Amino acid sequence: MNAFVFHCNSHTREECLERGLFGCPSGGQYGPHSKAKKGDLLFLADFSAWTVTGIFTAKTDAGLNLDKIAWNGRFPWQIKVEAWNELRTVHIDKVNEIIGLASGSKLNMLTKDQLAQLVMSKEFGPCVPPHLFKVKNVPQTPSAGQQIPDRSKYAQQNSRSGGGSSALGMNGIKYTRIPSTLSSTDEHPATAMHRLKLVTSWFDTMASELLMMNELINNKKPSSKKDSKEKIVLDETIIKALRSCQEDSWPLMSYSHVRRAIADVFDQWLMLAHASVGQRTKTGNDGDTSTNGNWTRQQGRANSSQGKVKEDVVLLVDVPGATSFVQQLLEASSGTSAMSLPNSLAELVASKFVREIEYISSEVRKTQFSLMKIGGDSYMNSIEDKALGMKVSETEAKSPNGEGDVPGRKIIKIEWHTKSSIAQGRPPQVQKIYKTHFDVLERSYKKQTSSDDPAVSHFLTRLFVLLCRHELLGDVKHRCQATIPTIVQNVMTTQFGVAHECFASPLSNSLASFNTFLFSDVCKFFGSLGSFFDFVPMEGSYLVNPPFVGPSLKQMFDHIFRVLQHSNNDKSALSFLVVIRGPNPILNHVKRSHFCRRIVALEDSPKYALNTLHKDTVSASRKQPKNNPDDSNVVDCSGAWTSSFAYYIIWLQNDFGHDVWSPSDEKISLVTQSYAQV
Repeated sequence: MNAFVFHCNSHTREECLERGLFGCPSGGQYGPHSKAKKGDLLFLADFSAWTVTGIFTAKTDAGLNLDKIAWNGRFPWQIKVEAWNELRTVHIDKVNEIIGLASGSKLNMLTKDQLAQLVMSKEFGPCVPPHLFKVKNVPQTPSAGQQIPDRSKYAQQNSRSGGGSSALGMNGIKYTRIPSTLSSTDEHPATAMHRLKLVTSWFDTMASELLMMNELINNKKPSSKKDSKEKIVLDETIIKALRSCQEDSWPLMSYSHVRRAIADVFDQWLMLAHASVGQRTKTGNDGDTSTNGNWTRQQGRANSSQGKVKEDVVLLVDVPGATSFVQQLLEASSGTSAMSLPNSLAELVASKFVREIEYISSEVRKTQFSLMKIGGDSYMNSIEDKALGMKVSETEAKSPNGEGDVPGRKIIKIEWHTKSSIAQGRPPQVQKIYKTHFDVLERSYKKQTSSDDPAVSHFLTRLFVLLCRHELLGDVKHRCQATIPTIVQNVMTTQFGVAHECFASPLSNSLASFNTFLFSDVCKFFGSLGSFFDFVPMEGSYLVNPPFVGPSLKQMFDHIFRVLQHSNNDKSALSFLVVIRGPNPILNHVKRSHFCRRIVALEDSPKYALNTLHKDTVSASRKQPKNNPDDSNVVDCSGAWTSSFAYYIIWLQNDFGHDVWSPSDEKISLVTQSYAQV
């Protein structure tokens, strides 16, 4: 087995990865790459970003024009490749250091010794399959037929063991990662700000239009907002629908309620969009699938051409069932998004809702493409903290009511001083975060990116983008995600071995090992193991606390059932402790599964905090415009909120997981008692 390093730049890298094809210029048949054969190990060096990505396996021998249209024929000497389950990207200087070459050395064909040094390094070692190279073994679980002398000891071993296996994450989590198709190029902070401004402005416009419709149906003179910059004009189709439903009952609503509701609908649409990425095989009640083919979520989007993303990474398009889902939310008469729109009107507004999001998505994507084109081969260098003018300042946190500071509570301001803002004397763009959160994220970032950003030159920019993304969201926890208090989580860990959160974020995670649901492309820099829907745990105990309801919830349970169905029932203990709001029709679906071991309703409604806990103000997109007649209804982002819904804890386990972490009455009592102490 030989190893080769092929070359690319920012213009050719994406096509290399999309086509699964590496190439060389004419004359490559006479160079070192001509010796590459099927089964050899390959790396891809990007001389724009000065990184090396690997490891790939050659699917064919190197040959001439295997794909004649690739790179417009500029690189005819080609070889087809296949990526391993987990790709690692490392700075070229670090690779040269590992294999004993001087900085800046040209990488082509590697010697046997150099290959061995790379695959045994901490940078590439974790992604090497055990059958190729000897690595530290993962502690094996006893078979289901053997006696388990100390179940708690086994649970602790699984949650604390570490090692060099490619299937180990933080807290010893053993899992298989599905290859991601996320772009390897960072989002520019200008793109993140543009998206935020467009969505926020759109909330205002949608709310004004809906309020006008509501007032017209109720024969009330349309109210005019003092700060409105444009006249609201309804579509002709909307006007016709209003005339046809004059007899329908539609309660009169305030502007603040409508705006809050439309933003909430957006949140739920966003959850559905990201849960629906990729196509899955059909399953039965227990998540059974055919043993043929790949049962995991298929990467890529239906509207992609050869896998190339043609949409914003946040505002996805062509989401299956999106229009009907939004229509149901608009017609709802209860919940935070309740607006009770008449059916005929709700159908038109839902279509308009989805259509306008897709327009915003295209505008954001244009912005990112334009900025990448301007940056060219030096794009990644152009968005370093120093190049952009990212600076940090510290101030006292404000009290929730805006009256005075909070003693001892510090806020970090990440200030983006652009050249134009400095020249024109304009204030910088600012994102805020509590200093305690900032310090944790900084430590996590340095640990996570020690190889690809050793100088920590992109930390502030990536954090700025992350905070901009979260500004899009409203009170997700307020709506339907429980905040598991520390005392409760400790009991779950002690009694049921919980060592990983499946739905968290770098701004809210309590455990070191976690998945994110949204914004995986930027959250990966701060410790996330990616989207839960792309996460395939092999063993261990997991806390599942989803921030959504509706169709996304069923997709979540189907994914869990698939993982359990394909687990090693005799050798690997696997358990999911799920917390959802109820009553919910999905419970009937869950109860039919033989993996469902126990469902318990919480008698005492636990308290839930809002998702703006990382700073002292509400999300920018949820701030009510000034001079509204009903400003008193603005959402207060402070304090805690007690849910009026029942919450259910569900234990989903394979047989061995049930043996190890059986939800006995005694253990469940400890969990419910811990909730009562909050």
